[in-house]
Amino acid sequence: MVVVVAGSAVVMPWVDSVSATLVTWYAGVEGGDALAEIITGRAEPGGRLPFAIPTDPDHLVEFEPAATSARYDLFHGQWKLDRDGRAAHMPFGWGLGYGAPRIDGAESVSGDRIRATVVNDGVSDTSVVVFAFAGLDGSVHERPRRRLVGFQRRRIVAGGSEPVDVHLDWSALDLRLGGTWVTEAGRYVVEVGLHAADPDSIALTFDRG
Repeated sequence: MVVVVAGSAVVMPWVDSVSATLVTWYAGVEGGDALAEIITGRAEPGGRLPFAIPTDPDHLVEFEPAATSARYDLFHGQWKLDRDGRAAHMPFGWGLGYGAPRIDGAESVSGDRIRATVVNDGVSDTSVVVFAFAGLDGSVHERPRRRLVGFQRRRIVAGGSEPVDVHLDWSALDLRLGGTWVTEAGRYVVEVGLHAADPDSIALTFDRG
């Protein structure tokens, strides 16, 4: 296994050639003890990526190390990859543990809450994070295809199933126009999954505006 000690995204073209990769961030003086707990199975690596790791650094926004100032637009990270049609090597929210969680179904409970049924098919208890990403297809404004509007972490026993409720923060999708916040009218799609590029995500629709 490979242990990556870093504070931000690191391109890892070799990651599929090793048995496991663990990102420890900057763990501090107890990092060694924590790492031992994880690789011996006494603790589970339950973190999820707060950014996307690309397959090629050229897929990121332009970066000049010697620059004294820089200005970036709305599109960076997962949003830029989505806009450019490039798959992330490891998407926003990616992470594995010692279980085998999957979302068995999802439904709308109210206008700002969804409920997902999560099943752990593994032989070990596991932590899981259910993400809700939303967007308005066909928007008349330039915006990311999907933005994070909610998430919830839950521990699922081996072989178990749990309902997980996720609150949706619709304000994350409002637009600042003419000095005020505006909700663009339309049918919004909410994708419920285990990360930003989950092929098994479940799509729900909500009418807003």
